[in-house]
Amino acid sequence: GNFAGDENDRIEYLFRAIDSECTMIDLEIGTETSLKKDLIEYAKSNDCGVIISFHDFEKTPKKNKLIEIMKKERREGADIGKIVTTANSMEECHLILEMLLYAKKYEFPLIAFSMGEKGRFTRIAACSYGAPFIYASVDERTGPGQISVEEMRRIWEVLFP
Repeated sequence: GNFAGDENDRIEYLFRAIDSECTMIDLEIGTETSLKKDLIEYAKSNDCGVIISFHDFEKTPKKNKLIEIMKKERREGADIGKIVTTANSMEECHLILEMLLYAKKYEFPLIAFSMGEKGRFTRIAACSYGAPFIYASVDERTGPGQISVEEMRRIWEVLFP
């Protein structure tokens, strides 16, 4: 969601990752259409999974917009969709978790959680709502409200002994 280089550097980096036999790439939904199509085809022809992701660093869009985003991710060839938004209220957190249930109903693997302090719990709750996996930081946080691997393990052991 937050690559420091320019678009061409990012795409080249993803092609190199595929050539290095990575398991999966994460491609932003807003990537230029022809580049995205070429990258997805190349990934799939090299047995590399594709996550197509959407990030909103300011807010959580309305439910109909989130559904539209998820459908677009699926339509464009994502093996896993990803929707990450910023929570400004508990209602927005619940909406993101609801998206996981919606995706599960349509048998589309979706990672969805809220960034920010209000959304921290969604990072943990996501798996129990159907997310195939969750994100935790090894060292520094890469997103607002991200939880460290160590902290995630402690919480997980309390919730799921």
